[in-house]
Amino acid sequence: APDGTVSIGGIVLRAGEGRPGLADWVLRQPALAILGASVSWLDEQRGAPELRLEQVTARLVNDFHRHRFGLQARGPDGVLGSIDLRADLAGRSVRDPREWQGQLYLRIEGANLAAYKQWIDLPVDVDRGQGTLRLWADLAEQRVTAVTTDVHLADVVATLGPGLAPLALDELAGRVGW
Repeated sequence: APDGTVSIGGIVLRAGEGRPGLADWVLRQPALAILGASVSWLDEQRGAPELRLEQVTARLVNDFHRHRFGLQARGPDGVLGSIDLRADLAGRSVRDPREWQGQLYLRIEGANLAAYKQWIDLPVDVDRGQGTLRLWADLAEQRVTAVTTDVHLADVVATLGPGLAPLALDELAGRVGW
């Protein structure tokens, strides 16, 4: 909503009113799945157009204190080809996030970098470009402990800062880690 209210399926989510009992109940289920769904993101505060993901599949498999999650989806043509998000985490309860650890994986393919600024703030001003990203992140004790990222960018024109000339890249690919 324009006032910053977040809702899912018409249910308003309020900060600080989370009930960990429901999340812990979900983590105790052997498996949950959502197959062939559509998800829409409408950010009225930004005035952005609706972002609709199709062919959304999400799976959660819980084995005692190990939780494996996967989400795959297709984005709108010309904006996002596909997204694949996975997590392999260990933890007992959402009430104690310090004990959680594991790894996240994110793959984004066919991203129109310039189109993204409608929905998220980018660190640079991108006029055009296509990109693919693969990212692995290790988590422990409520922090990111390691990141490895593979990036492939093509036909990019971006301004890296105020007063700087646009940077044009035919292609850039590589791996970054810390």
